[in-house]
Amino acid sequence: MNRRISVVIPALGEGEHLANLVQSLQTVPGVEVIAAVPDSDGATAAIAAKGGARVVRGAAGRGPQLITGAAAATGDILLFCHADTMLPAGWDAAVRAALATPGAIGGAFRLRIGAAGAAYRVIEKMANVRTRWARMPYGDQAFFTTRAVYDAMGGFAPLPLMEDVDFIRRLRRRGRLALLEGEAVSSARRWESDGPLYGTLRNWTLMVLYLLGVSPVILADFYRR
Repeated sequence: MNRRISVVIPALGEGEHLANLVQSLQTVPGVEVIAAVPDSDGATAAIAAKGGARVVRGAAGRGPQLITGAAAATGDILLFCHADTMLPAGWDAAVRAALATPGAIGGAFRLRIGAAGAAYRVIEKMANVRTRWARMPYGDQAFFTTRAVYDAMGGFAPLPLMEDVDFIRRLRRRGRLALLEGEAVSSARRWESDGPLYGTLRNWTLMVLYLLGVSPVILADFYRR
């Protein structure tokens, strides 16, 4: 129950969201905060370092950054959190308790989008139902596992997109994933920029194409556009 937790945050072009997340984590005992930042992004690295995070640099791309951050982590538990996501109060105790349950090898939080509106509540509901019944949390739900399991499964693949889906599909073959009652609050900025309907349909389309075998490199190019 006292195992050390390393929070790995892949960050690129981040500002206030990253600063707030890092600051919130500094008050939690037994937690190591690692920001994995591309070599080219000195501004984001400076923000993370100012907040007290340990900054590691490397290749750009969420998959490569997660690999770099996990390689530098020293904790017994690894939790992967997007830079624009905030963890709920007591998250550390909940993670340790979940991994102390027989058969559990990882888990994630329920999703909450940080904006008002019925469309966001529908998106949250669908995401949480998917997680509970399909055992398929996404990266914005701050999923976690133990260091031992992470190493045994070979960690993340160096993918530019769908690295979370690939990881979770391999992770869930090894045991039970716990869906915690606490909510990871994710910024609504992407939905606000694209519109909730378009953003959701785009994400579903990318997922279907990925499951049909389309390369994550092609999907990442489409996503950026």
